[in-house]
Amino acid sequence: MPRRTIEKDKITKVIGKRIMSLRENKEMRREAFAKIMNVTQQQVQKYEVGKNRVPCESLYLLASYFELPINYFFDHIEG
Repeated sequence: MPRRTIEKDKITKVIGKRIMSLRENKEMRREAFAKIMNVTQQQVQKYEVGKNRVPCESLYLLASYFELPINYFFDHIEG
């Protein structure tokens, strides 16, 4: 059971880093990104550092908005 928790935490952090990278590459502030995701700026910051898990609906909104495949957030995650 502890191994599964570690994997989830790692996945959460990797997805957060990809969200941050996407935002920075698009030269967007957290405020603009938060509007796309329908969350607060603080929540975006928590996602980026891996403190909170990102709901699949939010990942879908980002992928749709930026015309990315949803697997952009999951590719090459090694558990």
